[in-house]
Amino acid sequence: MRDEERFLHVTNTILEDCFGKEERDGEVAHDVIAAMQKHFDQPPTSAMQTVLSRNLADAQVRQILFWPTDEEISLYPSLLAVSNENAQKDKSVTKTLTSAMPMLYLRHCREWKLARIFIMSGGYSALSKLLIDKNLYLRSQAMETLSLLTDQNDNIDWLNTKNIDSEIHKRLFQMNKGEMIPNLLANMRNSYPGGSYTALRILAFFLSWVRALYTKDKVLHVSKKVLEAFDQWKKLEDISEEERKLATTLLEDFGRWPTAEDQIASDSAKKLEKNALMYGAKWQDRNNNSAGNDSPLSKKPVEETRSQSMHAPCDSQASKSNQHRRRNEDDVKAAIEYRTEGNALLKDGDLEGAVAKYTLAIDLNPDDPVLYSNRALARLMLSPQGGSKVLEQACDDCSKALELDEKLPKGLYRKAKALVQLNREEEADVCINKALVLLPKDPAVIKLSEEIKALLRQKQQISKERERARKALDVDELD
Repeated sequence: MRDEERFLHVTNTILEDCFGKEERDGEVAHDVIAAMQKHFDQPPTSAMQTVLSRNLADAQVRQILFWPTDEEISLYPSLLAVSNENAQKDKSVTKTLTSAMPMLYLRHCREWKLARIFIMSGGYSALSKLLIDKNLYLRSQAMETLSLLTDQNDNIDWLNTKNIDSEIHKRLFQMNKGEMIPNLLANMRNSYPGGSYTALRILAFFLSWVRALYTKDKVLHVSKKVLEAFDQWKKLEDISEEERKLATTLLEDFGRWPTAEDQIASDSAKKLEKNALMYGAKWQDRNNNSAGNDSPLSKKPVEETRSQSMHAPCDSQASKSNQHRRRNEDDVKAAIEYRTEGNALLKDGDLEGAVAKYTLAIDLNPDDPVLYSNRALARLMLSPQGGSKVLEQACDDCSKALELDEKLPKGLYRKAKALVQLNREEEADVCINKALVLLPKDPAVIKLSEEIKALLRQKQQISKERERARKALDVDELD
């Protein structure tokens, strides 16, 4: 395939993936493709040679930009990290940034094989530095790319502890002491349109993820600076109610514990963690099963911890076990409170607020199937606005609920409803049949079962008619 043909394929893919049908003929899409065409016709060869310190031909630069190999995508962190020293010597080197960043955002970060290599090569750090770039266009692309590789990443179930990509987890965890958190906080004001909400979402995801997987007893201490930022955030006048509620929820959630500064002082670790924005998180490979009972990595239930404490060899060890148990009980109580608040928001029609509350409850008590089932209901109700992505999330929630309780009727019913809306009637039929066994007289279950079977009959009829039409066409074409 010639380079021109490959370039056309890339542009068509971007139009399909990044723009709706009505947007593809619009001004924004036209400008994006025009900029790409300019970089294709006049690749920044000289600038890229300076940044990468290697000789390159125009054809090689086009390949790096538009269809990079595994080895070439690993160069992208360097292309994004144009130093001030190089820029002062030769302003043209910034062309590598302005040509590579859009392609990473529009194309390469959406192909997980390439995106993973980018992350492993220092991608998170490179993107974090650009979150405060004065060029708001570049900043927006870096922020949205970071979101696609974290909170909006459909390739990783971040809270699934059964099959973890430890290397990716490790790279993201390392950002707790890098520039990511302060630079995200800096976007509270004077960011690009929508930038403050995206930054807050990434922060919420990151802090909740660290707390859920890499802290003891799911307690994470954040600094006064972070809590003050959340407090200021919720008071901003020019933000959406969804953004305000998220900031409020984060302040309430992480404000329950002592600040990082106070906890560091009490632990006599001031010298070690002088400027920490969070405290209490510790990296450990979640695929390593050697963790003890006091580790958040332990998969042993609370009941087992209780029985072991009865045979503890000394009072101090029993005390630690009892303290661990009390903290788990506190988490369950807090999760119940969040679930109650989520239920109230759901009844009031605040669906996104309900999802946020159920998510907080799940962080504290991930073994409660009802929490996943309730969040699935909220997402089902959000689906008219969120489309297939929200329906897939609802399906995933139901699947998780059914992993924990395979005979949860509402989990089966809601999964069936989501599958129907995704046009996956055969799978929906399996779910609703299981629900019928558990609730044979429930009107809603019976009604959905009848609807699914009617859809299946309709699909079968259409399939038969198409087959008859195909056979008739074959006969008509005979000589």
